[in-house]
Amino acid sequence: SSGASSPPAPSSSASSRMASIVQHKSLHQKARFWGQREPFFVGNIPNGSVVADLGCGAMHLRSALESSHHTGVHYIPVDAVHRGDAAMRLCNLNKHEYPLNLHPTPTVVVVQGLFEYIYDKLLFLRVLRCAYPRATLLLSYAVGHRVGAYKAQGWLAPLLPEQLNEI
Repeated sequence: SSGASSPPAPSSSASSRMASIVQHKSLHQKARFWGQREPFFVGNIPNGSVVADLGCGAMHLRSALESSHHTGVHYIPVDAVHRGDAAMRLCNLNKHEYPLNLHPTPTVVVVQGLFEYIYDKLLFLRVLRCAYPRATLLLSYAVGHRVGAYKAQGWLAPLLPEQLNEI
């Protein structure tokens, strides 16, 4: 047994959808720049990669890869809310809807600005590792925030740095 518990039920005000999804569904229309973390991701994606961008939002990563002149990159956008792109794969990760059969098979999985919103972080990482054992996982996470400190923004289940390293 992994000791993982079932995720809490979504609030009724979220109409059975994760509160952060409802809150952030139009964020891609408001925020055009994601700060300093994006260069890290772009710099760690080799040419010729198949990139699964989980929680892709407005697909800033795709634009950054294109403007950095990466070659041969196949980009697979995945989000819980459809953003109008025909290639978009829809998955609500907190309802255990995981992108398990992406084709072509990802060689890089990007989790940029998403991990804070995942209920069961350990299960999420285990599922990704089982589905794509050879893929490089690139992850950003704001570690160590107080429980409830960012609840209004939809952040869930905070981890300390040593807990994140452990899982």
